[in-house]
Amino acid sequence: MKKLLTFIVVLLPFFTHAQVVKEVVQLDTITETLNVIYQPVISAGYYKKNIAVFANDTSQVAIEKNTARGVQNGIYKVYYPSGKLKVKTVFSNGKINGEWTWYGEDGIILVKGVYEEGIKEGYWAYKYLKRYGRYKAGKRNKQWYTPDQNNKKIKSIYKNGVLVKGDGFGDEPMLNTDTIYAKNDTIIVESAELIKHNELDSSKQHHQNYYIQAVDYLASNYLFRKNAKAHFGTSFKLAQRFKKNFDKKDVFQFNISKTFNGLEIFSFIEKAKNEEISVAIIDSVLKSNPTEIKLAFEDTYHYSTNKDVIDLSTSPNSLVKVQFSDLFNNLIRIDVEWKPEGLEAKENFKVLLYYNNNGILKGAEYGTP
Repeated sequence: MKKLLTFIVVLLPFFTHAQVVKEVVQLDTITETLNVIYQPVISAGYYKKNIAVFANDTSQVAIEKNTARGVQNGIYKVYYPSGKLKVKTVFSNGKINGEWTWYGEDGIILVKGVYEEGIKEGYWAYKYLKRYGRYKAGKRNKQWYTPDQNNKKIKSIYKNGVLVKGDGFGDEPMLNTDTIYAKNDTIIVESAELIKHNELDSSKQHHQNYYIQAVDYLASNYLFRKNAKAHFGTSFKLAQRFKKNFDKKDVFQFNISKTFNGLEIFSFIEKAKNEEISVAIIDSVLKSNPTEIKLAFEDTYHYSTNKDVIDLSTSPNSLVKVQFSDLFNNLIRIDVEWKPEGLEAKENFKVLLYYNNNGILKGAEYGTP
């Protein structure tokens, strides 16, 4: 009895801390929301493997996916509660890139096609409908074939999504219009319903997207790498030591600070004043209202960094610490701190990033080495 109680006590922290997540899975023209529990991330440095199990049966894997720099990359799999493979595809930089296959629980292929940058492209076969044809930039193009009520194959011709010959047909049906139903831990909805689910988290996701792009830039951008090495590598010994912060693929290894702080921006404002800023849009923003920008960035705010941002670190144990400011006037300030053991520390490397009104990273300015 004592051993049994000990076993329950050991397991109790896992179940009390397990968080049920509603994971939305896109199934062609419909979506499926799975109630899952994510297991601890399996980290291999730059790449992380995420495995989720069904909330109502934690012995069965529901989803397997991989991320790099906080963005989904690599093979992606979704499973039925029975353990049978349901969907298999490949992601690249957060978008489906490559063959996408949807299997029935009996293992028979229901739908198979190809995505390029998240958009349907090339040959697609809807085998459960005996319908097939080609897409171009996400729109039906050229010949499409489907059976009529008598199971006779009929042809329709499309040009960039517009029917030019034949009777044509609507979207591939999977459910009746506006159908929503629940089955165990699964909710299936039409694609239009996905917008309603995502609107709740869109603001948070949009904000985090700034930091995902920033981390990607620091990890792999050539110009940043060149300027950072020039800043920290002021002697042969320092240069050789700093190179060790890059892995075999030349990916910058750093950990993200657990706090956000106000960061100095006056030096960049002075560079703009002296016509020394190389990126025109950053120069324009800095000159637009320098007093307000200075106060916004150098305010003494201090608060914890969101865990999702911290998890973007390319190497949690790195001696390089990266600190972000918040976003002001489409700008984010970054400090890169490196304190090599046994060597005199160089001052932080200062970076200023600019995002356009669509939230896309469009420019970077560096502090003078």
